[in-house]
Amino acid sequence: MYNLINENRLILADNIGYAYTEKAFHEIINLSIEKEQIEIENTDNFATFSAVIAAHDDHVYSSRVNIHIFPKFKCKRVIIFGVNHKTKGIHDHLIFDNFSEWRSIYGNVKVDKDLREKIIQELKEREYEDKIIISNEIHAKEYSIEALIPWLQYFNKEVEIIPIIVPRFLSIESINKMANIMGNILNEEVKKRNWKIGDDIGFLFSNDCIHYGDEGFNTAVFGTTERSHEQAIERDQKIIQDYLRNNPTKEKINDFVRELFDFETLTSKIAWCGTFSIAFGLLCYISIIELLQKQTKSVIVKYGSSYSFGPLNSPVIENEFQTKGSPGPTAPCNLNHWVGYTSIGYILE
Repeated sequence: MYNLINENRLILADNIGYAYTEKAFHEIINLSIEKEQIEIENTDNFATFSAVIAAHDDHVYSSRVNIHIFPKFKCKRVIIFGVNHKTKGIHDHLIFDNFSEWRSIYGNVKVDKDLREKIIQELKEREYEDKIIISNEIHAKEYSIEALIPWLQYFNKEVEIIPIIVPRFLSIESINKMANIMGNILNEEVKKRNWKIGDDIGFLFSNDCIHYGDEGFNTAVFGTTERSHEQAIERDQKIIQDYLRNNPTKEKINDFVRELFDFETLTSKIAWCGTFSIAFGLLCYISIIELLQKQTKSVIVKYGSSYSFGPLNSPVIENEFQTKGSPGPTAPCNLNHWVGYTSIGYILE
């Protein structure tokens, strides 16, 4: 169905969970600012993020973490590493699209086709052709990237994207090898084009943290009480502290994957859906900055859950949901079913 070279991605994988009108998304922004009691600073005189981890769950749930990072993430082009929720049986691959533009709130967002084709060409030349999938169909039904495009576009109307879906990898060796190759390719392009990381190009890793509960999930290892919610959050926050914040290294990212995923049984040990989008994306990013002889560190880390936050709501949201069908919750938020979120911003030192 989606096989034309210049076709645009105009359909929505999730037409309920995300705001798709200016009015609705402006209300999401305003409510998030109000609930978090923050001000959106003019970032022209501040170091902007070169890479971020952001949450892709329903906007009414996850926006309260995302509002902390996207105002300072305004790169001209962004490589978005997404999650493979919908297409089973794929592993040790990268999935590219062949679209020219993606639908969003303020008009279609352009894909940087030149950079995408260069990455694909270089991967093929380095004998990774059998690890590349180019599928508009897979991208058309995946929502973990489309959820974040309105955030990018709200703060930078001219942003361009390079969407890449990252399925699971079956070994630490395979994810490191391919991420290093990708890092080398991107480092060469950054140098050749005289780009500045954090300005001309940035990296976005799509994720939701623990999916917890005994209704819809089978992950309620601590029970389903208020204290159980606290324990699961404490475990998430320890994962973030140990592996993702401050100065992440390749060794820490490898340990992050081992903590969350069992390579013997090929099952999740702790149900984060962005295990591999974060791991591959950060390993690639770290490879680039190592080659540039730079370091990175996190400067903003925010955490919350759908249960602790509850859904954003207002007369505007209610009216948009009733008349347009979105934005709204696609799942409940209670002690039997909730999701954790984090947003992390990284700068170069």
